[in-house]
Amino acid sequence: MRAVFCGSVSHELFDWFFNASTGYRGAFFESPDAGSRANRRLVEQLADFLTEWVIAHGLYPDRQWVLASLAKPSAKAWLAEHPGICDQCKGEWNTSYISGLQIENARWELSSHVHSAWGRQAPQLSKIRIFGGFIDAQQKEWLASHKTERDKDIWEHGWS
Repeated sequence: MRAVFCGSVSHELFDWFFNASTGYRGAFFESPDAGSRANRRLVEQLADFLTEWVIAHGLYPDRQWVLASLAKPSAKAWLAEHPGICDQCKGEWNTSYISGLQIENARWELSSHVHSAWGRQAPQLSKIRIFGGFIDAQQKEWLASHKTERDKDIWEHGWS
């Protein structure tokens, strides 16, 4: 299991967060390490707030478990996708989404990989998810094999 959070933001804030050269994917464009550091800082900054919110609302009863999930290296932020994990966090993006705005950065638009086709888009949506790492009862992390190179994939294609 892992802790999962979804929040709505304005289209302007989403654009700054997800598409701007100074935003989330902008850090990954700089380098896989810069993206990883930006991701880690974001999750660390939100961890206490998110944990207290879900405890107060009775969604996750175990504070230490939530914090442990958010502390794992694979914890991440990303746009909310459709279909969602639940009705409340159903996102607007899916694999057939086509943004009217495109990112041109002399890397993502040069590849024919499907992740580059999605990565060069600049969606203006409103939902962002924070995912903790998958952990077992002993709080050991599990990571899907196709996500082991996430930082490099986003750097190379703008998407993972």
